[in-house]
Amino acid sequence: MSSHNSSSIVGMFLSQFDMKKGNVIVWQKDCNNFRNLEFKALPSGIHESSDDVVNFMVIDEKHPTKSYHGISYFCQNSFDQDIRENGQIDRSQVKMYSLGFIIEANEIEIDKYVADLEYLLNDWLQTNNFDTFSQFYANRHIPTNNRLTRKKMIEYLPFWITKFGPLIFTVWKSCLVNKRIIILNPAGGSFDMCNSLALCISKLSDCCTSTNSLTPQELLYTIGTIDIDHLIDSDRGYIACTSDEVLVYREEIYDIVIRLPAIGSLEDMIQPSFPISIQDNKGNDIKATPHDLETFTFFFNGQIKLSTQMHIQTEPLSWLQFLIDNFYYWLTAGTIKPSYYHAMMLRGSPVELDGTNHILEYFEEKTKLLYQNLKLLLSNGEHILSPSDLLPLELDCFSYQDYRFVELLALRWFQKSITVSSSNYWRLL
Repeated sequence: MSSHNSSSIVGMFLSQFDMKKGNVIVWQKDCNNFRNLEFKALPSGIHESSDDVVNFMVIDEKHPTKSYHGISYFCQNSFDQDIRENGQIDRSQVKMYSLGFIIEANEIEIDKYVADLEYLLNDWLQTNNFDTFSQFYANRHIPTNNRLTRKKMIEYLPFWITKFGPLIFTVWKSCLVNKRIIILNPAGGSFDMCNSLALCISKLSDCCTSTNSLTPQELLYTIGTIDIDHLIDSDRGYIACTSDEVLVYREEIYDIVIRLPAIGSLEDMIQPSFPISIQDNKGNDIKATPHDLETFTFFFNGQIKLSTQMHIQTEPLSWLQFLIDNFYYWLTAGTIKPSYYHAMMLRGSPVELDGTNHILEYFEEKTKLLYQNLKLLLSNGEHILSPSDLLPLELDCFSYQDYRFVELLALRWFQKSITVSSSNYWRLL
């Protein structure tokens, strides 16, 4: 049974969805400087779950440059049979509450607070005694013995790798060029799971900030319509979750949207018939490159069965690559492949999916290698690159998507304006 020091908690509150008043704060300690907590802890759509965990970020109004991490545990009784009569809910008996902590933003182990929140809220629902909250808050520096009953958010990384397939590389590249990413939580979707995806995505590109002094993307977790003004005013990339689909129609606040499928359970979500899709802010589908699919197949195929859906999520081969591939196949009777296939086999062995560390180490090494090789490539002062220059970068030398990615990356990482020209394809032969 693990214990922890809760001294990072700087505020505590209880919010309620009242059938007549809407979202309200019914109790709080040291939360006067934080606005809209009743909406942060009770985001749109959460009423479709019996219980859930919500992560979010809030700003101290007295110190606008300082942000804090918020985490809340939601619980309701509208699914209970004892408040139903003739199949109808007795609305006067409905209880929807969310108990939350405001925590210092530099706190790393956020998940550890969930056990306390769950225990405290369930106890209060039985006793309706606010003294329990006050006593906990007054003694928050004392370790507790409440047992964590849920997986940590980062532990879902293998699941998300499995679900995204080659699209995980599309998301990784979007993070490296500081895109504004919204994850759309479907009706009935778990905010805890959606937040876990936001965290996992942010971790895939974490080492990017250790190789240069660039400001990383903001990890905002759950957002809603109350955050639109902040998103418009901010010039930083971010990763955020929402169930407010209206945000997707505000193209000025994001660059790409990840649409999670509507599911009944994690088991349903893993099925190929429930695909994840990615679009830009104009509604255009964004797909993985054929090279992404090959890379995914090589490094993860030992544990993941490739599906038709993964091929649907991937751009078709360009005509030029198709012709070159077939030329080599015809000329060598299938014994030799073009040079752009050989580099992949030199990059190491398949990645184990039995834990998060192997995956994080893989993406860390991949990001560092991309940084080092692009830096070397640009050191000669060239402003025009050929498709073959993408080979040491482990990118698709036939994909205009990756051409644009390299151009944006050179500008972001090294403040150099370059162009990838498709006029030198002959170097790939």
